[in-house]
Amino acid sequence: MKEKMPFTKTQKLLEILSLIVMVSCIIYICTSWSTLPDTLPSHFNALGQPDDWSGKAT
Repeated sequence: MKEKMPFTKTQKLLEILSLIVMVSCIIYICTSWSTLPDTLPSHFNALGQPDDWSGKAT
């Protein structure tokens, strides 16, 4: 059986910061959802031009 090692203070801080960033991104998307266009570029060619489009729910 593997023994769990406790997180260091730095690891705990990074976990908390990661969670805050992830939740912030979700909140931002939810609040700006209605202003997004129905289709968005989903793939770009080597020149940086979009060559495939998808719906915003994708």
